[in-house]
Amino acid sequence: TVKEGTDPYKLDQIAIPVGAGLKVNAGRVDFQLEWGFRRTYTDYIDDVSGRYVDNVQLAFEASPLTAALADRTEYGETSFNADRARGDQETRDWYYYCGLSITFIISKFTDCEQQYNWTRRRN
Repeated sequence: TVKEGTDPYKLDQIAIPVGAGLKVNAGRVDFQLEWGFRRTYTDYIDDVSGRYVDNVQLAFEASPLTAALADRTEYGETSFNADRARGDQETRDWYYYCGLSITFIISKFTDCEQQYNWTRRRN
């Protein structure tokens, strides 16, 4: 969608990563659990910020399809007034993630430096 006015969204944003993880080795299998969150400097990840855009303006600046998708009153949503506050402009977006990894170690060698050192002469 189009944010209020005619300026397009910035495609790149900065985020501050914070997280923790745990890795457990069980022989040739590693189990990893990771959790974290990101604080961003944008309020448009979820497209909820600023003010509602008038559907006529949205159809003109973006496309009629964009305007139709933005107006969900035909599907039971409550109507909205253009220029009414949409979300909280004072807070930026955050997102969280959680991951689980299982790794099977194929090589029986444990010393990578010795095994894959290309400067070492081979006999």
